[in-house]
Amino acid sequence: MGERILDVPFVPDVERAYGGYALAVALGRAIPDARDGLKPVQRRILWAMEEGGYRSSEAFRKSARVVGDVMGKYHPHGDASIYDALVRMAQDFSMSAPLIQGQGNFGSLDKDPPAAMRYTESRLAKLAETGLLEGIRKDTVDWRPTYDGSMEEPSVLPAAYPNLLVNGAEGVAVGYATRIPPHALAEVCAAAVARLRDADLSDEALAELLPGPDFPTGGVIVRGPGLAEFRRTGMGQIRLRAPPRGGDRRGTPHGDRGRRDPVSDRQVRAGEGDRGRLLASGAGDGSTGAGRAGGTRRVWQARGSDRDRAARGDGSVRGLASAVP
Repeated sequence: MGERILDVPFVPDVERAYGGYALAVALGRAIPDARDGLKPVQRRILWAMEEGGYRSSEAFRKSARVVGDVMGKYHPHGDASIYDALVRMAQDFSMSAPLIQGQGNFGSLDKDPPAAMRYTESRLAKLAETGLLEGIRKDTVDWRPTYDGSMEEPSVLPAAYPNLLVNGAEGVAVGYATRIPPHALAEVCAAAVARLRDADLSDEALAELLPGPDFPTGGVIVRGPGLAEFRRTGMGQIRLRAPPRGGDRRGTPHGDRGRRDPVSDRQVRAGEGDRGRLLASGAGDGSTGAGRAGGTRRVWQARGSDRDRAARGDGSVRGLASAVP
């Protein structure tokens, strides 16, 4: 059989082939869906746990069992990547509002690795059940075949709150990348409700409800043009620094606690699980306590946390605070 050679323009052919590959990686693995704020592996983990009955009201189950369900039914990739995603969703220093409750060694802020999946246990957090999975069996989302066509999986979860803003996202695909900072759950929900009630809500009014990002590791956001640019365009640099004192067992102040209302300069949120003391920063030094308006220095006693309360499902996700002399 004679050899056949085709002359094809190099650049258009590479753009077509590489562009398709890049899009597949971005949508299939690296970039979260704006509707539920989850990457495919995260969505599959949560759905597998819901389908398997690993709910917050049930006993903890071995993480290896969850990883096996996900890998065998929905996610045809390595078990290490699935377990890494599960661990991250259980870490209170990685997620502002963790979606999984973990029992055992799930790593630390100092980069200590988690224990092997055969040792740790996990189950769904209450927030994941009520905020992302509730009503999923009531024809609320589209379904698609799994990788082998033997089952179906949800194409997106019926999220009841903007999870992409609450927990943020980081991902690097092929030619694409995203890095969205986390925000406080109560503030995001308040801003979403206000926007639903008033579609013409001004940027200034929205900024009063959602002043800026809120990091679970704590720190102080230094006010500058980067924060305003980020709020206006979605792109910008945010400078974060550690206050000189105060903090928890991890050595840094609590991310979304110890903040003041940007208008009245009063404390409105507080607390982490260890009920530690926090430092609300700055005396007109151009910084904001955990991303809030500057003012006189105050110390607050933590009395609860969004994470603890949401995980337990015992009412409002708003924390309470009182001044400590």
